[in-house]
Amino acid sequence: MNKNKKIFFYILVFIGTASRIIALLYYNWQSFVSPLGIYSFGDVHLNFFDVDSILSGEWIWSDTELAYPPLSIYFLLILRFFSFNNLYVFFFYSFLIEIITTYLFYLVLKKFKIPNYQIIFGFFLLNPFYYFSYVFRGIQSGYRITDSFFNIFLLLTLYYNNKKDQRFFYIFSALSSCVKWYTVPIMFFIFLKHILEKDWKEMKKFIIYFGIPIFIFLISPIFYLPNYLDLYLSWLSGHSITSAVPIYIKILPFLLLLIIFTYKIKKFDFIDLLFISIILMVSIIWWSRFYIRYLAPLIFYGHINTNESILSFEMKVSDKKWNISLNKHSLTFIFSIFAAGFVILVAIFDYAYWGLTFLW
Repeated sequence: MNKNKKIFFYILVFIGTASRIIALLYYNWQSFVSPLGIYSFGDVHLNFFDVDSILSGEWIWSDTELAYPPLSIYFLLILRFFSFNNLYVFFFYSFLIEIITTYLFYLVLKKFKIPNYQIIFGFFLLNPFYYFSYVFRGIQSGYRITDSFFNIFLLLTLYYNNKKDQRFFYIFSALSSCVKWYTVPIMFFIFLKHILEKDWKEMKKFIIYFGIPIFIFLISPIFYLPNYLDLYLSWLSGHSITSAVPIYIKILPFLLLLIIFTYKIKKFDFIDLLFISIILMVSIIWWSRFYIRYLAPLIFYGHINTNESILSFEMKVSDKKWNISLNKHSLTFIFSIFAAGFVILVAIFDYAYWGLTFLW
């Protein structure tokens, strides 16, 4: 990287990091001066108190309490313990985890040998879709601790992708599914892919290294956690208008996408299938929560592809001709701008429902 690019990289990193620190200070300030008080911490405030039903022995699994798989809940319990039951310390941990997640992506870009990965990472720090999904959301915190847990394991899955030895890929992709359900369908895809390729040796590794985390953190809790299955019934039932939609209608988009992706499965590698799984799960989860941010992990996918040009056109201005070429990184950022707009719209309608304004 030449000197000018290095300076530009440092500027992007400084702005991206500083904006996160400013957001942290802003929310702490809001918790004192805003009428919402500690509710300014948004999801972080909810996550802090999510585990109360465990501490009281009630174990309420629903879309408002204990709304995540057990592994996420365990992490929340650990964070609350090490925050000494202080919401402000807990909130700082949320900030810290988001920072760790963000810079972990730097290592992934480097591992994939993405051309100009430093500059790509610098712009990723300023990606508006990522920022409004995970860092800043009006008068309420944009931190999504459980999504950060998921993103950490997702990025570790990408980092340890190795066609010669996929054991760590299986382990971390399974753990990502155990933290959030976004990548659960990859179980079916990889299983089917090994069958079609008749790779029984790799199938055995997959069953062991993927199956053990899934059994420990997703299946076995059925036998020892009170009312654990209520969590799944709560999510599938939806809320408000969607609760009246029959289940067979809700799963129709999922089934159609599943058939399409299964038909094309030979063309996809494991990483493709990882992000296809997210799209599939979002088609179900949206019936319960219409949040565009569920698709934010696709930003990672847009940047780990090669820097090849996939869209080019010529534009004439006066007597000059400009040849404009867009690669996957450019398109990812452009789509992120539009997606960020939808995130803001959802937030505005959400605030309007509660009689609040977006920023103040």
